[in-house]
Formats: sequence, structure tokens, C-alpha cells
Amino acid sequence: MATEAHVSSIAALDDFRATLVIYLERAARILDDVHGDVVSTREWLQTDRQTHWKQLMHRRGKELAQAEAELMTAKLSGNPGAIQDRRLVAQRARKALEEAEAGLARVRRWLRHYESEVEARAKVAK
Repeated sequence: MATEAHVSSIAALDDFRATLVIYLERAARILDDVHGDVVSTREWLQTDRQTHWKQLMHRRGKELAQAEAELMTAKLSGNPGAIQDRRLVAQRARKALEEAEAGLARVRRWLRHYESEVEARAKVAK
């Protein structure tokens, strides 16, 4: 292993240093942008997405309750065609509610692991 550097041009070292400084400045800006995106994404998950899925669950819960009430009314009327139609509507409403519940669960799971999975990696890069 060589212990001495054989420099033949000081100008080449100065050029390398200048290029390295420019690279470091650009890299620092990019890392700051990434950090900003990471923070923005966490805030988006906490506010926008969580609120969206909660509101959707609430609305779809009401729709399911309405569909089940209409199914009960159809059962009381004894009309087989109406019962079948209302049963399909209730099944669709139940599936829609389950999809909203799954969406909220995904957002909550992301939030639980966001710091360790995303923010920790962004900090390492910085």
C-alpha cells in the first residue's frame, strides 16, 4: 500500500476540490428536498388520508344501515323479488364499508411503521 500521493498537478487537485464542493452542495439540497417530502408525506397520511377514510367509513356505515333497514322492510312485505334486490344492495354496502375499513387500517399501519421504515432511512442518508 502506497503511503505517499504522487501529485503531478496542483491545478488538477484544485479542480477536483471545486467539483467535489459543487457535488456536496447539490447532494445536500437533494437530501433536504427528500427530507421535506418525507415530512410532507407523514403529515398527509396523518391528516388527509386518515380523515378521508374515517369520513368514508362513517358515510358507508350509514348506507349499510339504510340498506339493512330496507332489507328488513322488504322481508316484512314478503315480496321475494324485493328481498333479493335489497339483499344485494346490503351486500354491496357491507363490502364498501369493509373496503373503507381496510383503507383506514392501511393508513394506520403506515403511520405505525413510518418513522422506523421511512424517516429512519431518510435520516441515515442525510
